[in-house]
Amino acid sequence: EFAKTNNLDGVDMDWEYPRTSGGNPNKDFTALMKELSTELHKVNKFLSAAITPAVYTSTNKDAIEAEVYNYVDFFNIMQYDGAGYDTAEPLNHASMKMTDASLNVWLTTKGMPKEKAILGMPLYGKDNAGASLGYRDIEASGADVNLNVATVGGKTYGYNGILLIKAKTQKAKERCNGIMFWEFSHDTNNDKSLIKVANDQLGRTY
Repeated sequence: EFAKTNNLDGVDMDWEYPRTSGGNPNKDFTALMKELSTELHKVNKFLSAAITPAVYTSTNKDAIEAEVYNYVDFFNIMQYDGAGYDTAEPLNHASMKMTDASLNVWLTTKGMPKEKAILGMPLYGKDNAGASLGYRDIEASGADVNLNVATVGGKTYGYNGILLIKAKTQKAKERCNGIMFWEFSHDTNNDKSLIKVANDQLGRTY
């Protein structure tokens, strides 16, 4: 009703993070998505869900049953906050290695339809203590934003630079049905905007 009244495109459920103990998150999430899907689609609204990259080995899990694919229009796969996943780039919390592994899990192992998969990319970096810094601040520092690491204010951050964003966008064109960023306010508004980089790679006009 809120989406309809306010002329929104739909509802996005941020599914982070179900745990390995307590309750029955798989079945509960399926039931919730089924109910939401029924009501939203009655009024021609979308239902999307932001979900884990499914590569974590901690107590976080994805808690997604294949039945949910029938109810949700798009899955925004949050392929970031995974520092240390790629030992070759331990500070990069959103490496291409993690993106590839995540897509392999969701699309191949778990059978998510390609047309419902959205590749998620970050607009921020993280240092080795887990502190975040927006891309706009990294770019404003004078760092070479073609790279994936920058030192700002005496701290070194791993992030997704221009070349990696281009490569991931191409990956999305080949394996997914779109891209999403978290989150827009962290981007810069000049010609080094990562959102612009992705749009240009997609071949969009302005």
